[in-house]
Amino acid sequence: MEQLLESKVREPLYLPETVSVIKALEEFRKSKKNFAFVFDEFGNFEGIVTLHDIMEEIAGELPDQTEVPELVRMSPGVYKIEGGAILKDVSRLTGFNVPVSDTYHTIAGFILDYLQRMPQQGEVISMTKWKLEILKVEENSIESVLLTNLAQVKENEKKMAKAAPMASSSSNQ
Repeated sequence: MEQLLESKVREPLYLPETVSVIKALEEFRKSKKNFAFVFDEFGNFEGIVTLHDIMEEIAGELPDQTEVPELVRMSPGVYKIEGGAILKDVSRLTGFNVPVSDTYHTIAGFILDYLQRMPQQGEVISMTKWKLEILKVEENSIESVLLTNLAQVKENEKKMAKAAPMASSSSNQ
């Protein structure tokens, strides 16, 4: 076990806290390392900085390699969404537009505001163009939701129905 762990340990990059972002990026590139120990002028440890941290400062929020996506497209018009997913992002990615409010910012917050209570796991909320199914509730928290665009699913079913006879007639030849 000790040898296995030892084989995985690599010498980190060391950077002074006064280093510029450009210089830090250059050092990361040259060293082919993705994290660095930061120290002050007295040699005291100040913290750790990662290449990911620097890139986020430049480009904004980036997905973490270990992060599970907040929104997964299951099929056309059907999305599995984490309760903590930001409503603006959900709207942008799915077309699910709801009134903006200061009382909620996440899909879970919207559902709680809409129902004015905690939903049960498996509960379905039907709206004009959308259906929300509560997939998982844990300790007073909506963990995941299945969001369905009813019109898009219906359209997809029509396309599939049209394609099915063509597929069976071509296989009969």
